[in-house]
Amino acid sequence: MVESTPVAAGQQCVSGAELLHRAQTLRPGLLERQAEAERLRRLPEVTMQEFHAAGILRAIQPVAFGGFETDFIDLIDIAFDIARACGASGWVYAVLGAHAAMIANFSEHAQEEVWGRNPHTLAASSLTAMGRFRRVDGGYIVNGYWRYASGCEYCTYLIAGGESEERDAEGRCPRRRFLLPIAKMDIIDDWHVMGLAGTGSKSLCAQDLFVPDWLSLSDQEFLTNTAPGRTLHDHCHLYRLSRAAHPGPLSLAIAGVGMAQHAVDYFTEQCDDMGVGRTNAAERQVIRHDLAESATEVDAARLLIRRTVHEIERAGKDRLEPVPKALIELARRDRFFATRLALRATERLFRAAGSSALFDGNELQRCFRDVHAVASRVTRLGMIGAATGSTET
Repeated sequence: MVESTPVAAGQQCVSGAELLHRAQTLRPGLLERQAEAERLRRLPEVTMQEFHAAGILRAIQPVAFGGFETDFIDLIDIAFDIARACGASGWVYAVLGAHAAMIANFSEHAQEEVWGRNPHTLAASSLTAMGRFRRVDGGYIVNGYWRYASGCEYCTYLIAGGESEERDAEGRCPRRRFLLPIAKMDIIDDWHVMGLAGTGSKSLCAQDLFVPDWLSLSDQEFLTNTAPGRTLHDHCHLYRLSRAAHPGPLSLAIAGVGMAQHAVDYFTEQCDDMGVGRTNAAERQVIRHDLAESATEVDAARLLIRRTVHEIERAGKDRLEPVPKALIELARRDRFFATRLALRATERLFRAAGSSALFDGNELQRCFRDVHAVASRVTRLGMIGAATGSTET
C-alpha cells in the first residue's frame, strides 16, 4: 500500500510561496497569448507546457503521487494571478488544479492508475451532467453525454456523474461518480461561445464504456469524502473536506475576480484615454471615481474568498465533522457574491471606457465577456440561505 504521510518541515519539495512566484513569472506570456487562446478555443500548448514545468498543477496533489500538498489558499492565489493575465488560463488552472483533491478520494488502485506512471496526469470534469450506467460483473457499463469539460483536450480522464438505469429497493435511481478514460470517449467540438472561449470546455460522449469498480464512487462517498482515498491521505486536511464545504468551487469564483482585476489593471494604465469623445475635467473625475469603486469591489471580492478558504482549511485541520452548517452557507454565499462583485466592477469599467471598449481585441471587452461567462456558471444567490459572516465564535 502506498503510504501518504505528513511531510516534515524542510522536506516538501516546493512551497506554496514558490509555486505562486513561478505562476507570477508566467504572466507576461499568458497576456500575449490571450487572443491565441480565443482563436484556438482552447489554451495554447505552450501554456499547458509552462503550467506543467512550473509544477503549479500539482499544488494540492498528494505527496505520495508526486504532488506538493500545499494549502488550498495557495491554489486560490495562483488562480487569481493567472486569471489576472489571461481569463481562460485562470479558469482552466482553477478547474484542473482543484481536481487533484477529487482524484485523491478514489481508491489507491485508481490513484495508481492516474498518477503512478505520470504524476502530471490531469482529469477534466463534468459534475452536473448525468450519464447512465448499469451494473455488470466487475464494474459498470456507462453511457452519456457530458458538457463543459474545461481543458479536456489536455486531460487523460473525465470525472463524471452517472445515474443508474435500474431503481433500488426504495424506487430511486442511485448516482455514482466515475473516472472515465478520455481516450475511449469522443470529444465533441461544440465550444463556440461568447466568453471564456479559450477554455476548450467541450463536450464528451461515451457509448457502452466499461468502467471497473475501482474507478467509481457512490455519490454519498464522493460528496461526504468518505471514499477509500480518505484513509490513504487522512493526515492532510486537503483530502478530509466534504464537498458541501470544499474550497474547489471558490477557485472558480477567484478566477472571475482575477479577470476583474485585469480589467482594473488595464483601465488604470489607460485611464487618461478613457471616455467618449472630448471628455472634460468633470467627466474625467467621474471616470476616476468609477475606477476607484471597481478596484475596491475587486479587492473586497478577493478578501471574501480568501477569508472563507482560510476558515474552511482551519475546519479541515481541526477535523470538524460534520462541517458546521454556517460554514457551508458561508462558502456558498461568498462564492456567489464575490462573483457578482467582480461582474459589477467589470461592467462599470466597460461602460466608463466609452466606445473604445466595443472593438474586437480590446482588453476590457474580453474581460467583460469572460466575467459574464463566469457569472453564468457561478452566481445563483437564490439557492442559499443568509450566511451571517465569519464562523469564529
